[in-house]
Amino acid sequence: MSGSSLIGKSLPGPVLQVARAWMGRKSQVQAPSKLNLRLKVEARRQDGYHLLSMVNCSTSLHDVVTIALTDVSEIDVTVEPKGAASLGAGENLASRAFRAFWREFGWEHIPIGLRCTITKNIPIGGGLGGGSADAGAVLRHLKGIFGESLSESLELSVEEVDRRVLRAALSCGADVPYAVVGGLCWVGGIGEEVVPIRDRVASPSRALIVVPPKPVPTAAFYERYRSVRPEVPPCTDELGRRFISSGEDLLPLVENDFELTAGDMVSEISQALRLMREVFPAGTALTGSGSVCFSLVPDGAEDDVRKLTKSLTSQGFTSTLSFLIFS
Repeated sequence: MSGSSLIGKSLPGPVLQVARAWMGRKSQVQAPSKLNLRLKVEARRQDGYHLLSMVNCSTSLHDVVTIALTDVSEIDVTVEPKGAASLGAGENLASRAFRAFWREFGWEHIPIGLRCTITKNIPIGGGLGGGSADAGAVLRHLKGIFGESLSESLELSVEEVDRRVLRAALSCGADVPYAVVGGLCWVGGIGEEVVPIRDRVASPSRALIVVPPKPVPTAAFYERYRSVRPEVPPCTDELGRRFISSGEDLLPLVENDFELTAGDMVSEISQALRLMREVFPAGTALTGSGSVCFSLVPDGAEDDVRKLTKSLTSQGFTSTLSFLIFS
């Protein structure tokens, strides 16, 4: 291996052994999109960040992240199809995640390289967390490969390894810790509190995901949201927090405090939600800060989905029926 001497100087023995075993091997990792089934603003910090109570769920709509480790300490990220992402490789969240992982375990400079191809299926800028999902896929893969050897070499507990991976995730973005865990979770704070809900399968199990023709620019959205709501009285989302231990269905949870502001910015959001609520009055909302909307689809509603999809398509919306992933 041409770079063995390079990585041999910087990695402890057990980690080096694992790195050599994986060097050049390609792995395909799914990066699921997420829906904010519930998003409530509980407060606003002095630095402008909002404290949220969310119930998130992964979906079967996913990117594919192809990962290979290399013996040259460089990062090469390619996004397909070309033009699918607005950020260059140096700013790509997958790149940030790779660097952040090694930094959390003591390497300011990456000790090995990454060659990564991201095949995008998740719409960009719609609130489905596509970039965060890609970063989460990289971090999950690295933890799966190196977690045990890093624990042994650095004398860290399994729990401490997990904490460091989630710290690395949060340094990349508020949605990334959830993307590492995935499935059905309650998420709080600015995204750093992630509580998996693994003890039950919720209902409904499918969602119609609808993409308006215009995105909602994230920075502009938060500027607008703060201007129309200069004060956010602190509150506690009792319903969302109770869902952690309750057996309630998903439909009563569905709500998004960002919906009105996003709809004011992009009228197509309000148009889509109106059409969707005519068919699915419960379980329809915006995800994130937009612009993607969704309806939870009960069993036996296939005819309703077909009619709604036809109506939405005729007015310029695209849609896909996806499964919810609870674990």
